[in-house]
Amino acid sequence: MMKLQCLGAAQEVGRSGFVLDTGSERILMDYGIKVVTGAEGVDQPAFPMAASVKLDGVVVSHAHLDHGGFVPSLYNRGYRGPVHASATTLDLMDLLLKDSLKLAKIKGHGIGYFSKDVSTMYANAFRVAYGQQFEIGNSQVMFYDAGHIPGSGQAVIDTGKGVVVYTGDMKVEKTELLNGLSPVREDVKTLIIESTYGTKEHPNRDETEKHLIKRIREAVNNDGVALVSSFAVGRAQELLLVLEKYGIDVPIYVDGMCRDATAIALRYSEFLRYPQMLQRVFARAKKVTNNQAREKILKKKHPCVIITTSGMLNGGPVAHYLEHLKDDRNSYLAMTGFQAEGSAGKALLETGVYKTEKKEFKLKVPFEKLDFSAHAGRSELVNYIKTLNPERVVCIHGEDTKKFAAALKEEHGFDAVAPAVGDTIDV
Repeated sequence: MMKLQCLGAAQEVGRSGFVLDTGSERILMDYGIKVVTGAEGVDQPAFPMAASVKLDGVVVSHAHLDHGGFVPSLYNRGYRGPVHASATTLDLMDLLLKDSLKLAKIKGHGIGYFSKDVSTMYANAFRVAYGQQFEIGNSQVMFYDAGHIPGSGQAVIDTGKGVVVYTGDMKVEKTELLNGLSPVREDVKTLIIESTYGTKEHPNRDETEKHLIKRIREAVNNDGVALVSSFAVGRAQELLLVLEKYGIDVPIYVDGMCRDATAIALRYSEFLRYPQMLQRVFARAKKVTNNQAREKILKKKHPCVIITTSGMLNGGPVAHYLEHLKDDRNSYLAMTGFQAEGSAGKALLETGVYKTEKKEFKLKVPFEKLDFSAHAGRSELVNYIKTLNPERVVCIHGEDTKKFAAALKEEHGFDAVAPAVGDTIDV
């Protein structure tokens, strides 16, 4: 009997880590961190449970830190085996891991690895194309596009005892940036599926896009600034395409890691839905690299759109812009990402006060959160599960996975479970 050990992201979101023990080999699927805010408002990394370094291989579904951000710690502890991911994922991980190390140094907390461990990881990394088969022990493994962010992949593992699919994060429907996932075609014994929105549907994406554009136009027509907080990887590129799609012709500024992440995405343009459109809008966008340039934009006080990190407002250039725009009722702040409990963005939505370790002030500038999620909603998840029709469904990466698993069982007849962190289950 094969076993699945849950090291994180079970009945929770963040710090993914799952060990598949086939009886012949041990495969670690993702190993990430998540940032939590402590009692004193200080951000701290939360790690998954320790993984034994007695592994035959590691697969990383995509670049986000909650999935790949703790992989270098394995090499810090002596692991010297392979890590497999798409080329896009490995390039984006390099950007995010270096930033994570930089922030850890500034904040004075450890993250379980050093730059030398990142280098060792890359010395053992294998770049895998979608549909390219590779081996981990006796298992045959292949990535299918997961439709979540550039480079994201579902790991399809043929163990010889049945096919196990680990979706990582996934999006079935098309977005402006990506074409949605590629359905797995094998007979699936066990489907390990993210369930972030297992109990929720997303609003209509076209309507969300039109609402954002309406609010941006209102701001710039009033000589204001449309400040759009965004995750660097995936979301920023999606937003640039939305601006281009609707013909926003005021100056567009791209700040923070959004710059480098967009450049990397364009390096692998064959996986994008509208690569030429993204190239065009990114070429005309002005890249902001320092506070001097930010001050110049704000002093000029001209109608414009600024896309910047961080997506949850915990820091990054967005904090600088907000401090200057906080009393400007003609400007606008769009929060386009999930706002986790304990984040500055979540607190702002609840209190109207922007508070970080270094800043605290009330916002008069109009603000709102919009749903541009790159995760599958409930209907997408259910329909995909029906399409694959696995013998067993393991619901992970969600705060309501128990409810989702129960619904899959009661409403659709699937053998569905929702393990907790620390559980080891039969698969």
